[in-house]
Amino acid sequence: MYLGITMLVGVAIIVYINQHVKIPMLFKRCKTVNSIYGPSYGYFSRKESWIQMLFLLVILVLMGYLFKLSYEYSVVLYVMGLCAMPLFLHYQARAYYHAYKFNQITTFLQHFLAHFKIYHQSYHALMDVKNVVDEEYAILIEKALEELNQDASKHPLQFLYEISPHFIIVNIMSWIEHVERHGVEESYETLDMLENDIDDWIEDETIYIKNLHSIKNKIVILVGLSLIIAMFNQHMLSSFMDLSSNNVYQLSIFVFISVLLLTTIKAYELLNTSWILKSECLWND
Repeated sequence: MYLGITMLVGVAIIVYINQHVKIPMLFKRCKTVNSIYGPSYGYFSRKESWIQMLFLLVILVLMGYLFKLSYEYSVVLYVMGLCAMPLFLHYQARAYYHAYKFNQITTFLQHFLAHFKIYHQSYHALMDVKNVVDEEYAILIEKALEELNQDASKHPLQFLYEISPHFIIVNIMSWIEHVERHGVEESYETLDMLENDIDDWIEDETIYIKNLHSIKNKIVILVGLSLIIAMFNQHMLSSFMDLSSNNVYQLSIFVFISVLLLTTIKAYELLNTSWILKSECLWND
C-alpha cells in the first residue's frame, strides 16, 4: 500500500512539474541555464539557488525525523521534495529573467528618447542606444536598423512592440511617428510627459514586485510558524501515545507537511510574475 502511495504521489508531482519545467531537459548537459529553465539565460546564481534547495531538503529530512514519520511516509515526502526542487529553481530563474527584461526595455526607452531629443531621427537614436543595452537586445536593434534600410516606412520600434505592446511603448511609437512627419518644435512638452511616464512605470512596477516578494516571504514565515506550533502539539501527544506506530497520526502529519510544501511552492510561484502587466498592454486585432 505504501509503495502504491509513493508511486502515485511521485507520478502526480512529476507530471505537475513537467508542465512548468520539461523533465527531459534536466538530464541534458548545457552551458547555460536557458535550455533548462526556459528563457532565463543565467539570470540567477546557480550556487546560491542550489544551496537554498539543499537547505529545503535538509528541512524535509529533519521534519521526517522530528515528527517521527515512518519510513514509508518519509520516502514519499523526500520524493516530493526532490521533485519540487527544479520547480523552485525555475521560479527563481524566471524572477530574475522578468526583472532583466523590464530593466532592458525601460533602459532602452530612456536612452532612446534622450538621443531622439538630440537627433530628431529614430535611426540615429537606435544607432547610439545599441551600445547601451545587452547583447540580446543589441541584436534586435541591429535587425531593426537593417529592416529600416530595406523599408523606411516600417516603424523603428516595431520590434519592441512585438516584445511588449505596453501602452507607454505604443504612445512613444505614435509620438515618434508624429515628430518625424511634422517636426519636434511643438512636441517637447509631450516628450517630457513620456519621460515622466517611464519613470512612473518603473516606480509602480518596482513597488508591485516588491509587494509580491513580501507576500511570498510572509507565507514562508507562516509555514515556519505552523511547523513550530505542530512541534509543540507533537511533543504533548508523545507524552501519552506512541506516535511512530499510530497510523492516524502518521497520515495526519504526512498530509500536514505535504500541504505546507505545496503552499511553499505556490508562494514561490509568485516570483514568476512579469513586471509588464498584460492588463496594461494593447494588442492589435
